[in-house]
Amino acid sequence: MICNTSCKEVLITTKTPHFFSRLISNYHYAVLIKAVLFSLLLEFVLQKDKMTQQDLQPYLDIAISVLEKKDVSATAKLKDFLLSLPGPAHIEQALGLSVVYFAKHSVVTFDWILSNQAMLSPELDLKAFTRKLIVQQLSASGWVYGEDFEFESGRLLLRHQDGITRLEENLSEGELMLLQATFLLDASLPT
Repeated sequence: MICNTSCKEVLITTKTPHFFSRLISNYHYAVLIKAVLFSLLLEFVLQKDKMTQQDLQPYLDIAISVLEKKDVSATAKLKDFLLSLPGPAHIEQALGLSVVYFAKHSVVTFDWILSNQAMLSPELDLKAFTRKLIVQQLSASGWVYGEDFEFESGRLLLRHQDGITRLEENLSEGELMLLQATFLLDASLPT
């Protein structure tokens, strides 16, 4: 069907009451179009920032390969390469998960990373990453922060008699080793 009226006239007559139709001008359409385009762009950017473990895996594999070499200059180049990820949280995740990998699979490389962890800054603060990871894992397992466990002065305080056993059941081997390397475990009960 061919329409003899412009899109502007159709929009005015079909979408707005007659009283407001005179208030709508080209300026308002330009603002409306800009708002719609901005909304679409924002949605695209937010979708881009959502990465699954599968999306991150190639970056994680490269990080593991580079860190395995135990070379500070190669690590600096790795950090430059990881800037291609959508945001700092993804860079932190790729570096942090590679450290967890070495905690489980290569004690020598893990110890080298701990001794040289400043090279991972500012992209990865190992203590902050470990804390976030442990809170996330334990919360997903039904633990309540502040009630079952909490971090205080470089220690992980466990509020149950069987806290260490429950911790071992809820964390992977690599996560547990990273936790033990970065925080003291305190399983004493509150008095």
